[in-house]
Amino acid sequence: MVLMKRKIVTRVVAALLVFSALFSLTGCFQKYAIKEGFDYAFTPEPIMFGIKSSNDTFEKESVSFDLYYGVHNIGYTEKHGTDPRSTYIKSPRSAELLFALYFVIEEYANDVLNDNELDDYKNIKHHLFIKELSEEEAFSEEYGFKMNYFTGISFNHSESVTIPEELFEKDSGRIAIKIIAMHKPEQEDGKFYTSCARHVSISYETTENGHIKITGVQD
Repeated sequence: MVLMKRKIVTRVVAALLVFSALFSLTGCFQKYAIKEGFDYAFTPEPIMFGIKSSNDTFEKESVSFDLYYGVHNIGYTEKHGTDPRSTYIKSPRSAELLFALYFVIEEYANDVLNDNELDDYKNIKHHLFIKELSEEEAFSEEYGFKMNYFTGISFNHSESVTIPEELFEKDSGRIAIKIIAMHKPEQEDGKFYTSCARHVSISYETTENGHIKITGVQD
């Protein structure tokens, strides 16, 4: 009888421990109001984006979220022994590459694409320059991504970004975050030559109390 009671107590304690462990584990997974760009892609683009945020409604001056991005597929290059630079080289050009990140109102996002020449990449019409990456930085492990059929895409790099208030010029619309890969000028007085450009679009609307609500993300 005593042995039976001990077995029952042991099973109850074990069940409670399992329940406690499962409860703790589920608590580790943060719930996001916005989470886009992390699903598996059979044919990933050279430049990939992901966005996460625990909120989808913000004060107009503080629309912030975590931006994930990568410019080379680490898994692919490791498997096939390829040079990630080869994806962006536009023959016969061989000058060093540069990657630049911008905010842009979505209707102008396709104004600068592949095979364009630029005098000043920091002052492109309708493009608000954020930062640049050297070729060495861009092809480091930090700015790579990996693709897994079961877990989706994983990025090594993320940063918090805040959309400038002045870009919310309408009650609703789309704002893009864009990366342009380009060759540096081959001559001192030459132009930057764009190799690849890709963007992710963020749809928004203004609420009755003047807040900005993110209504969708299209990669």
